[in-house]
Amino acid sequence: MNGIKLLKSDGWTCGAGGGATVYIFEYDRRFDQAYPESFVYYDFNEPLAVPDDLRGSVDYILMDPPYLNPECIGKFLETADVIARRPRAAVAGDGDGKEEAAPPVTPMMFITSPLNHAYLRENMGLRRTPYQLAFKSKFATPMSLYTNYPSDALGGWVEEEED
Repeated sequence: MNGIKLLKSDGWTCGAGGGATVYIFEYDRRFDQAYPESFVYYDFNEPLAVPDDLRGSVDYILMDPPYLNPECIGKFLETADVIARRPRAAVAGDGDGKEEAAPPVTPMMFITSPLNHAYLRENMGLRRTPYQLAFKSKFATPMSLYTNYPSDALGGWVEEEED
């Protein structure tokens, strides 16, 4: 399943547990049949076409884009900034150049190729975890899991070499 998967803090409870509401932003409308309470039609070519009630309301975002190129990844980031309760832009600072501890942003996970690590770190503040993704299919492209927060459950972060 590709698309943006996200949790919202109130509403319908699903398999995510903890009373979380899960929305599946997905291009494939078959997901509407399987998950009618969760489905939100999403075309990454229109990253700002988001329902008004989801703007600024999402507490956790998991992204799994269909393509590994920076253009596609960048559009997913645009959508994430629109739906995040605490988007990166809202906590980026006032531009006075003073170093301050950044307030927390909406936690995000991102699944993509490890070849994108530099782009993800520079543009999204995401770092690779050592968590190993496994696929039942014969999917040949190595994939990694990135987060914008350290997670003991995922093994922390991998130290990347500079490009």
